[in-house]
Amino acid sequence: MNDSKDTPELAKGRPSGRDEIISAVLDAATELFSTRPPSAVSVRDIAKLAGVQHSVVHRYFGTKEDLLRTVIMRGSEKQAAQIATLGKVPPAVMFEGTLAQGAIYRTILLASIDGRDPAELMEPLNAATTALDYVLGQPDHPHAGTEGPTFDPRILVAFVMAATFGWQGAERTLLHATGLRDADPAEVRSEVARILYCLLQLTDEPSS
Repeated sequence: MNDSKDTPELAKGRPSGRDEIISAVLDAATELFSTRPPSAVSVRDIAKLAGVQHSVVHRYFGTKEDLLRTVIMRGSEKQAAQIATLGKVPPAVMFEGTLAQGAIYRTILLASIDGRDPAELMEPLNAATTALDYVLGQPDHPHAGTEGPTFDPRILVAFVMAATFGWQGAERTLLHATGLRDADPAEVRSEVARILYCLLQLTDEPSS
């Protein structure tokens, strides 16, 4: 029977205790929502991957939409924590870290393609708010009144986020289309990071 065949696999990594269960469910949901549109993911899918009963998912998170919102906010908080370190590490390291946390970008993109309304799905992202606060806090940023063009910092942050979204979702295609297929990905990412942070009026390399 299929049920008996699946049971050992589920039991093997079954989490125990509230914190373990919550972490397992969030990890499973993040993996599934970042690879499939929400309409193609069920609570049972998430529960199976997490190694819990589907009723447990409802108990801790409510509906699938509630869980999707939690996944996005969790990813946003991780991104915000990374952005808060701007100026403390080289831009290339920050950009690599952003790509490593790329599940949040893929989740939002897939949810948008699936027809989800961002206003219903999430509050303004913590990562975007943190980036905006950082830009506004730069004394030499054009928006602060120095010479040069003046940009709405919200649009500037949105543009940089759009570039990051696009790179996360289509890196291989972009490299092939621009003749960079054989280039070292690490070197290309380093250059992309330098361009993005120059747009935010950050230094190319932080002072030691």
